[in-house]
Amino acid sequence: MTLFEMSAKNRKYVLDFLLAHEGRCVALTERVLRNAGKTYYLAQTDKEPFVAGVISISKSGTVLHCLPFAGQLSAASKERIGEATEIFAPFFAENHIFCLSGEEAGTKFLENAIRLAAVQEVLEAHAYYRMEYDSERDMIARRAEEKKSAEDEYAVREERVQNYGLSVSAGSIEDDEATVALRDTGTIIKCTTADATRLLPLQMQYDKAEVLLQGMVEDESECRLRLVGQLKIQDIFADIIGDEIVAKAGTNAKGEKWVQLGGVYTKPLYRRLGIASRLVSHIARTAEAEGKSSALFVKELNTSAIHSYERAGFVRRGSYRIVYYDGYDD
Repeated sequence: MTLFEMSAKNRKYVLDFLLAHEGRCVALTERVLRNAGKTYYLAQTDKEPFVAGVISISKSGTVLHCLPFAGQLSAASKERIGEATEIFAPFFAENHIFCLSGEEAGTKFLENAIRLAAVQEVLEAHAYYRMEYDSERDMIARRAEEKKSAEDEYAVREERVQNYGLSVSAGSIEDDEATVALRDTGTIIKCTTADATRLLPLQMQYDKAEVLLQGMVEDESECRLRLVGQLKIQDIFADIIGDEIVAKAGTNAKGEKWVQLGGVYTKPLYRRLGIASRLVSHIARTAEAEGKSSALFVKELNTSAIHSYERAGFVRRGSYRIVYYDGYDD
């Protein structure tokens, strides 16, 4: 196998391959569809329609990959990774890497190539579950949740009233209408660039918790610029209670038949109310109505988020891994 750079002549081969595996590499598919970054593929020759794998690197050094064969290697072949070094070493020698992002087996395969090439050292590594939306499971979960969670949500909201003075209903808390009001977790809207200012504090808190590496401090103006860019090309939704945006989520990649969800953040005061589950479910159902499936990835140790996504109808379909490298100059 040889690593070839994608060109206009062989772009169809690459896209055919990615679309066949799209649920496992939505961000990579979007990058190729948008002709962003530089994309390379594994094949016997540059005229060969059979593609074994695809990697792409952005200007910032983020490598996305789809290497299905990596998950099928035998234990013996995983030990003998000289071929990986031989194929990828020139690529990694010429390109400084900020991070590798993709399915766990493929990321580890490339990690080994970089390690044996002795060009960079790992700075941080994070393990995720890859989850996919199941509409039937979502419907069952929502019905069960409606039946089971009224008392829990009531208790949490009553705590908010007692401790923070949040208004929940004009009527008596024993009234049926008041119970409905207690379970009303706000209104979901689709955001535009006009909502950037209100979304910015949530975005910065999300980045601090989920994106920034240890010791990094985010620049507010740069965050706003990225957020506005995302609002222009992605589908970002928010949950509003009164005039306050209390939660956000959206797509962070849009392929041909799949979307990837991310950027999910709920203000601490409004957690444990099912808001994130409802918001993510809404986005997945909206995508499904447009003929697209939904995927996301969540840190393996983030049990509360995993439970929230499961409540929204998402099921685990695999493992995902992101590795950051040292020496990156922003």
